[in-house]
Amino acid sequence: MSFGRDSDPRYGSFTLRTDCPTCAAPVPVNGPEAAVVCGGCGHVVPIPGGLVRELLDDFEAGWPKPPGAGLALRGANHWRWTTRPARAPACPACGEVLRVDAEAEGTLTCSCGATVAVAPVPGPLAASVPSAQRVFRFQEPPPVGAPVTVSCPQCGANVALAAADDRLARCGHCEAQVTVPPEVWRALHPVRAVHPWTVRFGGPSRRTLEAQAAAAARAAEEASGRAKRRAFEAEQARAAAAARAAAEAAEAAEMAIHAAAVARRAALRRKLLWLWFGLVIAGSVGFVVWAALQPDSGG
Repeated sequence: MSFGRDSDPRYGSFTLRTDCPTCAAPVPVNGPEAAVVCGGCGHVVPIPGGLVRELLDDFEAGWPKPPGAGLALRGANHWRWTTRPARAPACPACGEVLRVDAEAEGTLTCSCGATVAVAPVPGPLAASVPSAQRVFRFQEPPPVGAPVTVSCPQCGANVALAAADDRLARCGHCEAQVTVPPEVWRALHPVRAVHPWTVRFGGPSRRTLEAQAAAAARAAEEASGRAKRRAFEAEQARAAAAARAAAEAAEAAEMAIHAAAVARRAALRRKLLWLWFGLVIAGSVGFVVWAALQPDSGG
């Protein structure tokens, strides 16, 4: 039987049990309870805080292949548990699939006669595992209604017993302590069998939510990386543009200096040329004057 990772709703079947720390009798936990009463001695066994939450949380974390079974040590007690995925809630007594409305509450009667209680997941547990919505659990038959009587071993008077009484009762006639016989105790406190209880989960599974969160984190990291790369590239481009501008300015300045030098050389050449022309003209005029001043050789 295969299940999709995003099945909605999802159903998980759970069992949980331990041994009574007082009498070592098996104590089943047939639902998300705060405490259970040992059917052997009447000792109240508290359920460790967080144990049921861990079962549900691990089931959701492992969906669609949650851990199948395990053993948890809490204090002096060993707690044995099983989990498995289910297609639909089933009768805890016979396993028959129950056809129920998603928002059903109250009790259902299976064709085998068993009564199944349907209720929302308790508040603190629902707050810890938000996807857990409904619990389907076996409803224990009520205790013996009419008081059971036993004879006082000291005076022979009848001593009435009820389910709320301890293993030791007190005779109302002689005040002697009366030990409740085991068969009477079992009649008042029927042995509880281990019955699976089913939890309905809705919405995305924890694995899906974690995958979505991881994908979102990766996307944010990639976006941050892209932004950093763009900023780096823009800074590199600005630096390159500034370097090009500086190089162009330096080249322009060098060209201006060169042009100024060329202009100065040209001006100097013009001056020298005019000076040469001046000297040539002056020499020519001087020769003419000198020649004119010479005496005529024919006269």
